[in-house]
Amino acid sequence: MEKLVIALIFMCSFFACSETGKNNNVLTMVKNDTFDYFVEEYNIPVIAEFSVDTIKSFTKETGYTETLVCPQIIGKEFDQINEVLKKEIKRKAAFCYTDTTDNKPVDTSKEVFGVTMDNILLKMYKSKNLVSYGFLSESDEPHQMRPFRKYFSINYDIVKKKFIYLNEYFEIRTSTDSALLKSLVYRDVGNPDTKWYALSDQINFSSDKENVYFYFDMFGETGTPMGLVKSVKKIYLTNFINDEYK
Repeated sequence: MEKLVIALIFMCSFFACSETGKNNNVLTMVKNDTFDYFVEEYNIPVIAEFSVDTIKSFTKETGYTETLVCPQIIGKEFDQINEVLKKEIKRKAAFCYTDTTDNKPVDTSKEVFGVTMDNILLKMYKSKNLVSYGFLSESDEPHQMRPFRKYFSINYDIVKKKFIYLNEYFEIRTSTDSALLKSLVYRDVGNPDTKWYALSDQINFSSDKENVYFYFDMFGETGTPMGLVKSVKKIYLTNFINDEYK
């Protein structure tokens, strides 16, 4: 019942913040306090708990260039965890562009000369229990109108030493919980009727101290031509986030 009351209060404030008002015939927009979208900053600051390793490779025969940015948690005690995360970053980067017929990575570098693949770190965060990364992968071919962009993320419990997915990060106990969380994640993204969406472990997300970030691929559910990153403030998600990761 408490969640429902909080949700109703939130919904009222949400729609109030979204309204356009008039003042002396001048239109004023009230900024939505619930969520925001951001344009990726490719040169994000490296925060204190991390170092960053940039791996570049070039194949002379095909002109294929690849850049992979790998964050690493500072401290000898995290060496093994860093190796696990680095391996997963490489795996996800390789499988960003997958042939759905055989579930294998598509390697256009052997077919088209001059392909570039940039895997860019967008977000990094470490708490007591969790390390969280968000990435943008851009694949660009000569004469292509624009790079093809996909996102991937990694969330890892550094105490339990296991990868964490959406249904472990969030506690969704009832159909009401599911409907409210879907509204927060998908509202104003793609189809406004959120019942068409599902909350699954396939959703890419990362977090930091104040926000949870949801990553939507270009031409995916959002229908946007460049993809989209939506940040939702944790204060609106606190009733759903597992206590271990708040």
